[in-house]
Amino acid sequence: MADLSAPESTPFYASKTFWVSIITAAAPWIPGVGPIVALHPEYVVSGLGAVFLLLRTVTKGSLTLK
Repeated sequence: MADLSAPESTPFYASKTFWVSIITAAAPWIPGVGPIVALHPEYVVSGLGAVFLLLRTVTKGSLTLK
């Protein structure tokens, strides 16, 4: 069975994943980025998935299956 519990408790604002999520949510309102997101949503979503996967893989306390 997989143990998905966090090994230690850190404040949410110290999380890199949290800040990537904030930037992602604000991206459509950044001049020049909104039209790109509207024209290529599949690339944006794929890229964000890769960024989140990379962050979870390289950061301390990443999720692992046992």
